[in-house]
This record gives sequence, C-alpha cells and structure tokens, in this order.
Amino acid sequence: MQKKNVEKVTDDQTPEPYAPRKDQKGLSEEIWTRYLPDTKAIIIDLGCGWNKLIPPRKGDIVQGLDHARNDIADIKCDLNERLPFNDNSVDAVFSRHCIEHLKDKNHVFGEIHRILKPEGIAFMKVPHFRAIDAENYDHITRWASFSMNTFANAHWYSSNFPCFEIIKTGIKWRENSVWYGKIIDCLINKSFTLSETWLWYPLGGFYECQYLIKKR
Repeated sequence: MQKKNVEKVTDDQTPEPYAPRKDQKGLSEEIWTRYLPDTKAIIIDLGCGWNKLIPPRKGDIVQGLDHARNDIADIKCDLNERLPFNDNSVDAVFSRHCIEHLKDKNHVFGEIHRILKPEGIAFMKVPHFRAIDAENYDHITRWASFSMNTFANAHWYSSNFPCFEIIKTGIKWRENSVWYGKIIDCLINKSFTLSETWLWYPLGGFYECQYLIKKR
C-alpha cells in the first residue's frame, strides 16, 4: 500500500493566539481622527442610514453609502455588492451599527481593504453580543472584543484575505454614558475576558464593540 505524502506542520508554523496589548485596549471614538492624513480626508460612511457622519475636520469630505431611500445617503447602493469606488481611493471608512446586517463579512472587509489607500483606516462600531438588541431579527453576525483577532494572523488563511493592523479594540457600556459611565468604560476595557465572561451580567450587558484598524 502506497503511503501518502503528508506535510508535517511544525510548531513555528502554527499561528500564535492573538492577544491585544494594553495600549490596544480601549475606545476609539475620541482618537480615530488622529490617524487621518494631515490634508483633507475622503471618508466613507458605510451604512449611514438617517444619521450621516459629520466631517470631523474642516475640509474633510464624507460620502454616505446606504441602500435606504432617503435624502441622507450620497450614494445609494447594495452594501453586499462591490462598492462604487476605485481601488486605493479613500482615506477612511466609518461604519456605525451596519456591518452586523450584511450577509458576507469576508466580502465586506475585502471591499473596505480594496478601496482604502495604503495606511488607510476603518473605524467600525457594532452591537456587542451582550447587548439587549444583539439578537435583532435582521442581525446576521454577532460581535465581541476578539472578533477582529483573525486579522492578526491573516496570512495563515489566504493570500486574498484582507490584511489589517489592529490599532485599538474596545467595549462601550452604554450609548450615552453619564460621568460614571466613562469610569465603567475604562474598567471593562482593562480585561476583556473578565468583562465578557462575568461583568456583563451585573452591568446589564454592553452597548457596542469598537474597532480601529489600518490597511496593511
């Protein structure tokens, strides 16, 4: 009986589990604009809905994309299809509670990677899986602090897999936090394992995950 050639995988070929550094933990809503270029930026608001992002700086251009029939979106298109932008043409992609509605997240992030310029950033907000509305009927995917970790070992999946650097990952307790909410936000971002395993229950769940990633 002929033996089949089986390639042995050594320890140094096995991807190491990704664990965010201390400086990679926390919310990005007040810092993400620091990663925009010094000149005016072209920003895409992916799934802008009825509340398009206000340009964060004077001169920045924000284009809202959505399938909704309203006067807010600048471009109406199916976000599950190819985005109507050229390769390497935008500086940043912003998305607020949209990605969880889309059918194929691999396609979505592939498109985000395609249209971003080199070193371009994406700032994504999605409902945390411990949120009260995480199980809405039209939510297709669920998200946690570790959901972006796959990008840290992207080269192990496929040469076509979108490659991003994780700048920051965070959990937000409530949508509009009062003063003590900011303290809670700080505490729950110290240890994601502790927060998502134990603290979510006495705190009544979490509102959203925030991810700040950069095209590599």
